[in-house]
Amino acid sequence: MSLVVDAIGWTGAALIIIAYFLITKRIVDGKSRLYHLLNLVGGIGLGYNTYYYTAYPSTIVNILWIIIAVYGFLKTIENPRRKD
Repeated sequence: MSLVVDAIGWTGAALIIIAYFLITKRIVDGKSRLYHLLNLVGGIGLGYNTYYYTAYPSTIVNILWIIIAVYGFLKTIENPRRKD
């Protein structure tokens, strides 16, 4: 089971790093659906991993990360003019 949890955690970390790279290179902006979706799925993966390994401070950070990503993603749905 821990191998699966590790893979989920590493995938989550990779998605967050990809999101950061894309925004840094200005391939996407902070209002894009892709950016928020990468952060959301990445946060879920890291959150699950940190919870499994009882790293609760990191779990709390990832829960907050997920909440912010959900908020940002919902804002893109409210404003469908954004393409990405």
